[in-house]
Amino acid sequence: MPATACEVKVLAHTVVAPNIRLLAVAWPRADKAPHAGQFFMLRCWPDTAAPLLSRPISVHSWDAATGTLEFLYEVRGQGTRLLAALLPGDTLLLLADVNRGIALQTFEKADPIFAEVFAGGEGQREETRSRAGGR
Repeated sequence: MPATACEVKVLAHTVVAPNIRLLAVAWPRADKAPHAGQFFMLRCWPDTAAPLLSRPISVHSWDAATGTLEFLYEVRGQGTRLLAALLPGDTLLLLADVNRGIALQTFEKADPIFAEVFAGGEGQREETRSRAGGR
């Protein structure tokens, strides 16, 4: 699947908590709907300017009815500080289809539902499974 690059318009940019921002943009590609687990490469600075690489940010939410795509991120370094300066009406470049994301399944009430939680870092993995109803 080839990557999709497009310039998008900032709809809203909200401070959620200290150093945490919620960035809402107008996603123009209805044929390339974002999905769970997918991340985009965000860039709002010239190709010749530092930092060299765009910032990978995962999809926070997608509203197909309005075409609004949201990213929740932490302001941590030079790239995210540049993103944090964006105002409604500004534009930025998004590179999509960098990864496949994950497929979500819908279960019937009678089906056992398993939730998996993965946590840790630097190669560590913890897994917890629980059945619906707290079992």
